[in-house]
Amino acid sequence: MNNHNVYKFLCAAFFALAFADTCAAAPPLITVDYTRHYGSPLDEQLTGIAHDALGNALVVGNSVDSSSGGTNGFVRKYDGLGALLWHQGKDSASMDGITMDKNGHAYIVGSYTAGTWPNERDYIYLQSLDSTGTTLWTKQFTVPVVSDRTRLTANAIATDPRGKNAIVILFEKAYYPYQNRQVFIRKYNVSGGLLWEKQVNDISSPYAARPSLAIDPNGNIYVAANSVSFQKWNTSLTRLDAQGIATWTVPFFPTSSTQLTYVHALAADKGGNVYLTGITRGNLVDQNQGYDDVFLRKYGSDGSILWTKQFGTDSDDYGNDLTVDSVGNIYVVGSSMGKLNGTNQGSYDAFVRKYNMDGQLLRGRQFGTSDFDIANAVCVDDNNAVYVGGNTNGNLGGAAKGKLDIYLRKYKIFQ
Repeated sequence: MNNHNVYKFLCAAFFALAFADTCAAAPPLITVDYTRHYGSPLDEQLTGIAHDALGNALVVGNSVDSSSGGTNGFVRKYDGLGALLWHQGKDSASMDGITMDKNGHAYIVGSYTAGTWPNERDYIYLQSLDSTGTTLWTKQFTVPVVSDRTRLTANAIATDPRGKNAIVILFEKAYYPYQNRQVFIRKYNVSGGLLWEKQVNDISSPYAARPSLAIDPNGNIYVAANSVSFQKWNTSLTRLDAQGIATWTVPFFPTSSTQLTYVHALAADKGGNVYLTGITRGNLVDQNQGYDDVFLRKYGSDGSILWTKQFGTDSDDYGNDLTVDSVGNIYVVGSSMGKLNGTNQGSYDAFVRKYNMDGQLLRGRQFGTSDFDIANAVCVDDNNAVYVGGNTNGNLGGAAKGKLDIYLRKYKIFQ
């Protein structure tokens, strides 16, 4: 090698090493666009968030009077800069979930109770709003009273991502003394016409956790259900086709487990893969880090387990919701009492973590106040902006209004 070639080789090596060091030291690109806070002297509970194609965000939740037990639902719409566009309330009824279609119409599912004992009944309603918050239509239903009381609970709502203009709601029926819970799905068109209703499963447990719902681009519907019987935990994932016909059901564990494990949310990607998150007190893949750990599991379109991740601190950690972006990255949100992705600010902090489709952790962010803060909803828009919603009784994005408040945070960049 002559001197000229040696010189070129050393220069190339120097710049390669310098570039590698620069890349390794490059900080994560995480930019908070805004954080908005809403509350009242009552307890506010955030139950869902959604976005439209223009970058507007919608939040639904409930104001709960703990002294009387009364519940009033609300929906708020913010523009791309976080300015409040409108607020709608619904007295004596809950708002338990929200989704949007490609036309910017919002669909809200909730419930209310009407009548007096012994004829008191629960009702579930589905409400459609246009972009200005004007109600387009409302549908409601109940069931005949069985025994002393039949309880109806609205659990989740989703729209068909193919743009087929179908809305699916998930709900439960429970018959007094509530030892038996039945999970049902209803599918509507965008005009509020009922297409079909199907029962997913029968859970013989009063301690069943709230089931979860997702729809993939092929119109397949996924439901995760949890139950416990004689200290044995049973969690299952069921796929139904677009007509509501069950195509497969797989258990989370091969057999019933004494390890507490709840699925709190699920999401589907373009390839028909399904992702679940929740909590576990067991050792799914790694040694449990504390009391409750977070898990993230990926299933293939045939129901096979592709991978499972488990993470946490030596304190309580909860996985509450997740979503998938257009390239297959997964975003998980929840809460932690430890140092999951940074310094804990108080009791519970909120967190958001980003994984690629292979389960590799890409980014994580922990945030909160000196008080109670959790994240329980997440969505990602077409520009990959990440919206995180949850509850706080601190000054997160605004002054605390009293008891438990809600917040909405938008990450313009989360890379």
